[in-house]
Amino acid sequence: MKRPNIQFINDILNDPEKRKIFFVSIAAFVVIAYAFIASPQVLNIVTLSSANSALKNDLKNARKEIDRIPLSLKMLEEQKDRVFSGQVSRLLQEGEMPNLLEAISAMANSSGVKIIGITPVAASGGETKNAAYREAQIMIIAKSGYHELGLFINKIENAVKFMNISDISIISNNASPKKHDVKLLISAYVLVPEKGA
Repeated sequence: MKRPNIQFINDILNDPEKRKIFFVSIAAFVVIAYAFIASPQVLNIVTLSSANSALKNDLKNARKEIDRIPLSLKMLEEQKDRVFSGQVSRLLQEGEMPNLLEAISAMANSSGVKIIGITPVAASGGETKNAAYREAQIMIIAKSGYHELGLFINKIENAVKFMNISDISIISNNASPKKHDVKLLISAYVLVPEKGA
């Protein structure tokens, strides 16, 4: 006796009408299965594959950037050293105050400012602990016109050594209307030698 399943298959294969219905049903099942199961999965795999490729590319670029960090840090340190050494040369060294006073006097003369008195004074802030520099102040009493004073201040603030005008007082002089009594407080900066150096 034949099994019922084998008999069913033989009936389908031998009858052309049943065979047609059977293959159409199989084809419909495959199309429906592909449309609802396989197609979204294939689309999902393609999407994940492109996302994975983008992530790999980002990771590769990040590794390149990480590999450049030591070189960038070295270049930054060299640049800092160059800038710092250039700026340190603009600070006064201990013992350079007499030369600075002469330079200020020459700037005043070339600007048309007549210096009556030029005196180093103690800085009000004092020296801070572990500071790389300290402030040195210079009081100047002079006679000058506005334009000459402006030229002198410009030369002070653009000098090779760091200096700025901390305070200024201009008083008109009735005896000489074009020359005013001027008091300037100039701040210069002196490099503090390293301890133990």
